[in-house]
Amino acid sequence: MRHRFAATLPSRWLRLTRNGCNAWAKTAGVCLLPLVLPGICAAQQTQPQHPYKVRGIASGLLQLPPLTEPLKLEQPNRISLILYGGKVHSAFMTMSSVAGNDDSAIEYAAGPAAIRYDGSGHAYVEATPERLGRVRLRISVFFNDGSMDSENVDGDVVYPDRKPAGFDVVSDGSGYVGTIYLGLADPPDLQRAALFPRAFYAGAEHPVPIPHGDVKFTMISGTPNDPPISLDKATGEIRALHLGHALVLTTFQGFTVLTCIDVQQHSEDGNDRTDCRELVPDGMTPPPQVHYDRGLMPK
Repeated sequence: MRHRFAATLPSRWLRLTRNGCNAWAKTAGVCLLPLVLPGICAAQQTQPQHPYKVRGIASGLLQLPPLTEPLKLEQPNRISLILYGGKVHSAFMTMSSVAGNDDSAIEYAAGPAAIRYDGSGHAYVEATPERLGRVRLRISVFFNDGSMDSENVDGDVVYPDRKPAGFDVVSDGSGYVGTIYLGLADPPDLQRAALFPRAFYAGAEHPVPIPHGDVKFTMISGTPNDPPISLDKATGEIRALHLGHALVLTTFQGFTVLTCIDVQQHSEDGNDRTDCRELVPDGMTPPPQVHYDRGLMPK
């Protein structure tokens, strides 16, 4: 059975900082086991207590060789371990998205990691990343004598060889699909919206955010020279220009999703319940007028 790490995390992401308990987790891995230092980690005991007691934090017991190949999204990837300690008791892994060239990271998955051995006796664990882009793996190994060591390794996550099982587009991450209502007379934040593409892979527990640069946005309007909205194809941001409605087609790896944008005087009106059906290309159906819960793949 494929090992999943996200099952033990809350739905919200935890930002790693340079101070507090998270800094300990980043530098020494101590806070991965809250019972070890309860005075330091009491505020973050979201993980169940681990039955193993660490007697000492050591260095030089674990080495993670650099990753020579990109990791594949939503499939197990082998991560080699070089162990210099004694017999191994267990291991723990966290995954974090790394932004830019700085050291900031956002943790999105954590959990026990089964240590395996190949035919030559080389140790490894398997990592199944859930986000594209730069990833940081932190692996902590606990030895039978009570010592532990933690190391980081960074790598890149790319698309898997298989295509996704589904694809949708939500507005500002809220789970809304179908028609988005904007209001010309509303505050500025209600005169705009952002489209966020998501892919669904078989066996995955969560949808995968797709970078805007990897999808194609196409706007269809009844007045091409004077559309009611502007569309930034690099960011997926939509802004209301004048009353009317337009259709946005989002395509990704053979999937096409339609989103109707209706500009009214006030976004809460929603009185015409348009689905932009007169703008829908031949052979396609109007966008659905339903709400999907976050993470639920459309049927």
